[in-house]
Amino acid sequence: MLFANKFAPTTFCVGFLDRDLERIVNVDTNSRSLNGQFSFRPVVGDLSTMLQELEPLSGPMTRALWVETKSEWTAYFDNSIGGSDPYGSISYISRLLSCRGVTVSCFPDIKEQSSGQMRFDLWGQEPVDAFHCTRSIAATREDDTWSWDVAGMPLSFEKMETYSRKRIKDRFPPELAIQYCLAVGVNPFDESFYAQSGVIVENRMISTSKCRTETYEQSRSRFKVVGRA
Repeated sequence: MLFANKFAPTTFCVGFLDRDLERIVNVDTNSRSLNGQFSFRPVVGDLSTMLQELEPLSGPMTRALWVETKSEWTAYFDNSIGGSDPYGSISYISRLLSCRGVTVSCFPDIKEQSSGQMRFDLWGQEPVDAFHCTRSIAATREDDTWSWDVAGMPLSFEKMETYSRKRIKDRFPPELAIQYCLAVGVNPFDESFYAQSGVIVENRMISTSKCRTETYEQSRSRFKVVGRA
């Protein structure tokens, strides 16, 4: 987990694109200009400083954050009140840039508060499906039932022997998803992986006064997770 859940639920899910920050922002700017009014502004500092720029969290989502990493990958977070939702942006821009994308989520399993999920998706590496997804692996609880969902061709680094475990929630533990991320060059839950520059994208068509909003502290309380102050 990032920052001992101080920025939960934002950091429960992270997206990545295999391109540099400047190129991604250029494409994102051009794309969003066709769909409404958005502003882009640079931010600097460590990841903790940049994540604070997403507060308050809101529903619907009003701000996104692209973050440079110490690799060829660029990370994505947003201020959705339910946790970052990178799937649309990562799948769409990976198609536009003809590059790989990764999304990884680790939602805690908290009854009546959070449906547990461990999920890994790789995008843009052939062969892909109609959604530009290469491979998807997910163990998810909905209500009282766990589901096991896999799609696409297995990747060379997968530990498929774990997929036959009796309990679905044990088939894809967090440490295995992290291994898969490392295999493609991203380290999502290591603070030192992130660099010191980013870009905030703000939707100017939605006023936060018309949204449901929460601080990180309120969200942690709602999700019943303890975060480092």
